[in-house]
Amino acid sequence: MTAGLLVACGGGEDEHAAEAAEAAEAAAPAAPAVEEPTGPTGPAPAEGYDWALHDPVSASPDQASLMYSVPETDDVPLFLTCQRGSGRVEAQTDSMVMGVGAIILRSGEVAGMYRVATRTPSDLSGGEFLTVPIALNDPTLQAFKENGWINLGVAGQARDLAAHPGAAREAITRFFSFCAPAPAEAASSD
Repeated sequence: MTAGLLVACGGGEDEHAAEAAEAAEAAAPAAPAVEEPTGPTGPAPAEGYDWALHDPVSASPDQASLMYSVPETDDVPLFLTCQRGSGRVEAQTDSMVMGVGAIILRSGEVAGMYRVATRTPSDLSGGEFLTVPIALNDPTLQAFKENGWINLGVAGQARDLAAHPGAAREAITRFFSFCAPAPAEAASSD
């Protein structure tokens, strides 16, 4: 009969056990928050593509190029060239669309639109090969140097060009160093 009264009154061992468990959970200290690792954020590198530096050769000792490509193929979405110490880069890309007036580059939170300076017919795409001059200290290029990736937008189509860790990141750094103007020599004082 006592069991019947406990059940009728809403009491019982199961209910007391549940209340005790809830009280224990409430009194337990909260687990510390897990911090996400902080590191460079951006798109993942694409399989088969990477950035590669083509050092100056004897025929052109003062020119270097950095290209995002599938090695040993004509698949080169973006090609950057510069003259040693010039402080300027030419970005080149192949567009299947004729008459493109500008390309858009973005890296991280920085983006820029760059007017096409020259265009030549492209046998690869049937469109045009576009060339855009950009100052080396341009904020988007500097963000690319830091982030290791850039997004290329041409004729409404955009794609991420992300470096794999290691050699590709080093190639980007070496290219920027090659293109950078030499520091001005300190003026001598009398």
